[in-house]
Amino acid sequence: MKQRTIKPYLLEVMEDTPILAVIGARQVGKSTIAKELIPSGKVHQITLDDQTTLKAAFDDPVGLIRSLKTPALVDEIQKAPHLTSAIKMVVDEKREPGSFVITGSADLRALSKTKSDTQGKGDSMAGRVEWVTLHPLTQAEIAGAECRFLDELMTGEFTEPCSSISMEELVDRVVIGGYPEVVERAPRRRGAWFKSYINSTIRSDLEEVYNIRNSEEALVLLKSLAINVSETLVKSNLYKDLSIARNTADGYIASLVSSHLVDMLPAWHKNEGKALISSPKVNFVDTGLVCNLRGVTASKLLDDRKLLGNIFESFVVTELSKLANLHDAEFERHHYREKESKAEIDLILTSEGVSVGVEIKSGMTYSGSWVKHLKKGIADGVIDHGVVIYTGDRQYQVGDGVWLIPVSKFVAFD
Repeated sequence: MKQRTIKPYLLEVMEDTPILAVIGARQVGKSTIAKELIPSGKVHQITLDDQTTLKAAFDDPVGLIRSLKTPALVDEIQKAPHLTSAIKMVVDEKREPGSFVITGSADLRALSKTKSDTQGKGDSMAGRVEWVTLHPLTQAEIAGAECRFLDELMTGEFTEPCSSISMEELVDRVVIGGYPEVVERAPRRRGAWFKSYINSTIRSDLEEVYNIRNSEEALVLLKSLAINVSETLVKSNLYKDLSIARNTADGYIASLVSSHLVDMLPAWHKNEGKALISSPKVNFVDTGLVCNLRGVTASKLLDDRKLLGNIFESFVVTELSKLANLHDAEFERHHYREKESKAEIDLILTSEGVSVGVEIKSGMTYSGSWVKHLKKGIADGVIDHGVVIYTGDRQYQVGDGVWLIPVSKFVAFD
């Protein structure tokens, strides 16, 4: 079993917060890590996957929560979000840190009223809860290593890479992704896992939780988003290409984001007289999922450089996003593109007043054209410094405030 970097932080949360909410995509290990947070033999657990328990949650929510000895774990809370009101009531009667751990594959903060939620949307539990998102495994977690790359990225002071990675191995990592069970499976069994995962997620969350009546249509849209990964989302084209009504498609997208399958990268929002692209970029929580939805194999990526470029960009954005989620500091993520000059930066990470631009290239040989948008971003005050992440081995400074960084810095470990 892979150790999760976030576990010490979750334990810290339980020392001063009554309710810990661990949310994230299905099968990223939420239930497993939640059980590890409570001392062995002391966990009182219910799961709303159990139909008897789910019925009790609707018949007598307060009674069900009162019956639990704390610390207690409530799993799959998205199936009965109104239970949060009962949890809040019980917590307010005896305010103790670490009383409840709740897990869910849907973000209750964005969850609208659904057919399964006949008793309302529940309570925000403000002042009593900390929400923490659990992502698929980082490459460092898979390797059982520590990764401090974000510290170097934000300071602009880079140590020499200690490991390298071949293109073949890198592409394998991209296709496998970071879902724990996929990482542990034999290669020939990974496709079967993804097929089952997609079907069960669409059925369980989109149908049951979000009241999506046409799950097949939602799946078609999900596959379309996978085809457009790392591209700016043009909703009008999506509606037209798929012949889906605007409101329906918007509902599907919101549900896919809230279910932690799709992870849109917002546009940079500080407009200082420039005409900027304001639409988000399409991204996913896992490139293994993207590749499976598109039928992309490692050999296809090696043969098609354009295809590799888009999916490699998503891989880097996703990996850096996961590392940011695990970091002590708070990070904002954006992409940047000017309408007139077409100047664009694939990813901007901002933390504690410092903004770093990240350009992502699947090539192995440096080209001077790679850094022109980063240099413009620095000159315009959009970013403080920048890096180009690429698939080669060498690391060096290629301009004032701009570095060329091998992807091995944060995906390969001795």
